Amino acid sequence: MWNPLSLVMEAAALVAIALSNGGGKPPDWPDFVGIVLLLLTNSAIGFYEARNAGNAVKALMDSPGQGQGQGRRQRARDRICRPHP
Repeated sequence: MWNPLSLVMEAAALVAIALSNGGGKPPDWPDFVGIVLLLLTNSAIGFYEARNAGNAVKALMDSPGQGQGQGRRQRARDRICRPHP
């Protein structure tokens, strides 16, 4: 994902591995794994929501009711604006 929250979380994961091991301490693996799991969950939820939104738009575009009102409006306008013989 390319939103600001994901970028900050990716930076936090890198900090948990690279910079938190000062003084000879080992990297902070539990924090890194937790952040990565949150990022993967966030990505999966975003994908699921985007797919469902796309399917909803497709269903609306394919529905048989689309554009039926336009024909009625056009016929009414033709009756009103028709020149008298």
